[in-house]
Amino acid sequence: MLQAIHQQPDADWTLARMAGLAHMSRSRLALLFRQVTGDAPMHYVAAWRITTAQRLLRKGSPIKQVAGDVGFATVSAFSKAFARLAGVPPSLWVAQLHNPIQPHNETIGQPASHTAL
Repeated sequence: MLQAIHQQPDADWTLARMAGLAHMSRSRLALLFRQVTGDAPMHYVAAWRITTAQRLLRKGSPIKQVAGDVGFATVSAFSKAFARLAGVPPSLWVAQLHNPIQPHNETIGQPASHTAL
């Protein structure tokens, strides 16, 4: 499951879809997922999408392209999710990469298990 999420951050990940792929109920999946990752499934997906977006933005990809690449239908939805998890909108985050006077989150706060997966 985690490998699929990591390989396809733009997929339409829902709890029902993940449970179906894992052949278990949504509640069972949610419980096991949290035990393994320390995070709720949908929060994990959101965090992975924003972490992936940060990597793409660091490489110079345009915000609009990155939004689609990580599964957001609109730049507005992406910007809101990015700001909620990274602390600043993606445009400001990118600007701060080029002008590091203001501190910003290099990556969103994640449990150590996210990086090891």
